[in-house]
Amino acid sequence: MSSRYLRLFGVLFFSFLFIDATYAQRIAECDKNLGKSVESEQTNDAIRISWLYTIDRSRFEDIKRGVQTGANVIVKAIPISGYANYEDFRKDVEEEHTRVQSDYTEERSRAYVRTYFSQTSETGYADCLKTVRSYTGVTLWLKSVTPSVAEIEIKWSPEGQDNPEKIDVQVTGGTKPGNIQEIWQGNVLHNYLFQREPGKDLGVAVNLGNSGDSFLLPVPPVVTSPPRSLVPPQFVGNWTGIRYEMAPDNMGNVTVKYVIDKDGAITIFEYDYGAIRHAKAVVDGDGLSFSQSLEGDKGVTRQATATLAQRGARIADKPPRPNAEACGEPCLDITILNVQGDRIQQEGYLTRR
Repeated sequence: MSSRYLRLFGVLFFSFLFIDATYAQRIAECDKNLGKSVESEQTNDAIRISWLYTIDRSRFEDIKRGVQTGANVIVKAIPISGYANYEDFRKDVEEEHTRVQSDYTEERSRAYVRTYFSQTSETGYADCLKTVRSYTGVTLWLKSVTPSVAEIEIKWSPEGQDNPEKIDVQVTGGTKPGNIQEIWQGNVLHNYLFQREPGKDLGVAVNLGNSGDSFLLPVPPVVTSPPRSLVPPQFVGNWTGIRYEMAPDNMGNVTVKYVIDKDGAITIFEYDYGAIRHAKAVVDGDGLSFSQSLEGDKGVTRQATATLAQRGARIADKPPRPNAEACGEPCLDITILNVQGDRIQQEGYLTRR
């Protein structure tokens, strides 16, 4: 069974009913790593939107402050770090959720994201969960899964006096195995196969003594993404030139290259700063729109546009720049807009090379 297949179907979802506060806090600490994992899966709408849908106001503020990861996850072409307030962020998340026609509630969204990354050892989230499993009490772990069967590891590490305990297993959306050991004593670990009911979420809860654990294995979300608009061919290629800053107290410039591919991925080389930035463009009318940050502009994400201009085009409201009439035909007009009236804007005409 491949790990990729497990990530699509499996989940580790804890219930805190019988778990002490310290254990619950350790699980919550693991969740702080989820955003970093989601950043690596930006093209997976099911994962990206499911995770975004679970973010409440408190987590939004934590992400903005860097307490939790995920600031670079995109919502409607804007990273979370680019939102000034939770209301605007939540409105766009709801629109994304509706756009892809996801049938997930917030709880199922959370379970699916935990599922996807709990089986992946290269993510910090999975490593964190493995650490939590080493503590005392009952823990459940999804070992493998198919559309019809889930193999679940039940681990029992009693705390204090080692007395025999009768296990209580509750199952929804599936069938409890008939071979589950009834009386448990000492440090015990067993794997069992749970049959899944087609089209239903599998829920399993286990209690032993005064501790317990549970998980939810949801049916994968139904996500219907509309066809993606490919970037028109006239925008695709390598564009080089000078981008000028037009600020009240600064008239600097930077040599840049924008590499735009047919799927809208943009790689931005800022040679004077030795910086490489990345953006994702969407078709917007006759041009492209995307988000990017500027050097020395930490924590600020600015909207930008790319449009085509003809030979001889000049930057508006400023004297002609050295490259304004030297570009080929057409030129790529890159404009980075100001934020909340700070009057810092950059613009440049780039030549296809």
